[in-house]
Amino acid sequence: MYRIEDGRRVVLLPKKNTYDLSPNRDTAESRFRTIQKQPQQNDVLRTIYEEQMLDHVVKEQVELAPTKENSTGVFYLPHHAVKKERRGKTNGTIVFDPSSSEGNSPSLNDVLEMGPNILPEVLATLLRFRGHPVAIIGDIQQAFLQLSLDRKDRDLTRFLWYRISQDDNGNRYTTNEVVTYRFTLLPFSLTCSPFLLSATDRELATMCREGYPKAAPLAANNRFMDDFVAGAEDGNGAISIYYELGALMKTIKLPMAKWATSCEELKEIWKAECQEIQRAMLALGVDWNTESDTLSVDPTDILDKTAQGPATKRQLLQTTARFYGPLGLFSPASAIANILFQETCCRGMQWEEILPHDIGACWHAWINSLPLLADIGIPRWMVTSNGHDTQIHVFCDASERA
Repeated sequence: MYRIEDGRRVVLLPKKNTYDLSPNRDTAESRFRTIQKQPQQNDVLRTIYEEQMLDHVVKEQVELAPTKENSTGVFYLPHHAVKKERRGKTNGTIVFDPSSSEGNSPSLNDVLEMGPNILPEVLATLLRFRGHPVAIIGDIQQAFLQLSLDRKDRDLTRFLWYRISQDDNGNRYTTNEVVTYRFTLLPFSLTCSPFLLSATDRELATMCREGYPKAAPLAANNRFMDDFVAGAEDGNGAISIYYELGALMKTIKLPMAKWATSCEELKEIWKAECQEIQRAMLALGVDWNTESDTLSVDPTDILDKTAQGPATKRQLLQTTARFYGPLGLFSPASAIANILFQETCCRGMQWEEILPHDIGACWHAWINSLPLLADIGIPRWMVTSNGHDTQIHVFCDASERA
């Protein structure tokens, strides 16, 4: 049943008909003792924990769990911090683990229905993104944590953390007292979370199709998880999408953020609104330069974690897997690594076995050529003539050096 409270869509967790769920508290306590020691040794992890847990409390995304547990089910989520490094920047996030369990008992994810996959195809969405002269992207800020979790299910999302108190000046600080919190909004890590978010988008689009004729279809079909990508025939179309989609999503407190566009008229509006103009963004994981309106691949994402010296079959596969390209624009480059990996399989090599000289030489030659990809940009817009022939031109400053 569709329900709105305090302007937010309220969701119930879809549970299987019969289940015997363990509280999982012993596992949660054991993992918590581990992270109590870990942040003391790592300033980055400690900062991630303190800032993000404080943010959860301040934004009322979590609340202190009542002493009396819900009779319909209780589950404690273990958690840990993950540090991410990308292009010289270090950040991270707290990961809650609903897939953990005790003994032979099922985990929380085991007793939840995943729901049907109603996400649009990534390839189809990107092709639509390339089919218009002007493009615009954005995402829902903390998308899952904008959906309200029904009170009946909140005890299924309990976790342990330190009590956060407030001094006389209104400043919040973390104490040494360990208490139990629970989510008031939908956590990202539940197996049903993608379905619940996508279903919310579809419901919103269906109900508001008349009031938002342009934004409603885009909300339903041009979203993948929390990312939105779309195109327009001209600047006026992009501006219309920006205002109408933002207004539509605000009706149930799904604020849009991280906007980017190739439309110069819209960029001028954002400058007047003192918004940051994004030059380089990811469109469903694909690098997009909004100034040149080109798609590219950043070789540093591949090379930063590639070990120097002799490589093994496992390292070859790990490096190859970091080459993300759903559109296949850079397949001529990635195909070389795939062929080399296939050759190691044909020879029956083991995972930790050093690559033989011939394969190793080809591998290092491929690795050394990857920086040339930084100079290649492929136009996002697939310029069409007569509605049939597609002409794609490649900008390549490195062609003469290759």
